[in-house]
Amino acid sequence: MYPVSSYETWARRISIAQGHTPPDTVITGARVLNVFTQQVIAGDLAIADGAIVGVGSWPHAHSTIDRSGYILAPSFIDAHIHIESSMLWVSEFARAVVPHGTGAVIADPHEIANVAGLGGIAAMRDAAVGMPLNVHWAAPSCVPASVAESPGASLSVEDISEVLAWHETSGLGEMMDFPAVLRAERNVYDKLRATGAMPRDGHAPGLRGRDLQAYAGAGISSDHESTIMDEAREKLEAGMMLMLRQGSSEKNALDLLPLVNDATWHRCCFASDDRDAHDLLHNGHVDDIL
Repeated sequence: MYPVSSYETWARRISIAQGHTPPDTVITGARVLNVFTQQVIAGDLAIADGAIVGVGSWPHAHSTIDRSGYILAPSFIDAHIHIESSMLWVSEFARAVVPHGTGAVIADPHEIANVAGLGGIAAMRDAAVGMPLNVHWAAPSCVPASVAESPGASLSVEDISEVLAWHETSGLGEMMDFPAVLRAERNVYDKLRATGAMPRDGHAPGLRGRDLQAYAGAGISSDHESTIMDEAREKLEAGMMLMLRQGSSEKNALDLLPLVNDATWHRCCFASDDRDAHDLLHNGHVDDIL
């Protein structure tokens, strides 16, 4: 059962699931990919208030959609992307990726933050409301990315905490300044502490050995910068989620794919990082990665 905003909605979904109340929509005729059991099962899909409430038989519904011969499956998720790199505004980005089967993205808006600060992130958040794409935000952790940069704006720990408090935020964006992590700078600690138990994305190209152990041990959850097998294997062994990246500029997924097996698959995911408008239009999104 999906989280709901009111008792009435919650109770209605329970009633529909038990067959006492007609669902809003039933998708009939198709088979359903059950990702929990990794099976394709028979059954109609009942939907209420935009959420799936059950798989089975609902002879009465307010509307039906016949999808005989199809297999219904969850949408694709891009685990790490910068929407700004597509050179598209949020609405046009959604228009480009949804037809390719993408239903959700974890977006790190540090590029617009480097120019427009918290106001820029808030503008993207507002633009995502009502889109047929679930945009979950990763609060940018490094704006600027290092002391050597001269950005148009910066984000304080307080700014980051504000973004982390949004209900659409899934965690902390990529910690690009890994040298600051290895120097155990207090500002980094404060940012990591602000996330609580939320995931903290990493960005550690080429980091190996004791430095990698220190970086992962500092509380970094994932990394998408691995380019070779040995580096990626070390990051998996350090407990990090391995993102297999296949974007417009960096294409590492095939090189790292042999690391995905029955023992590691639940610690691996796909991410594009950066996909420009040309790639999205002519090649696709996560569907192209797969």
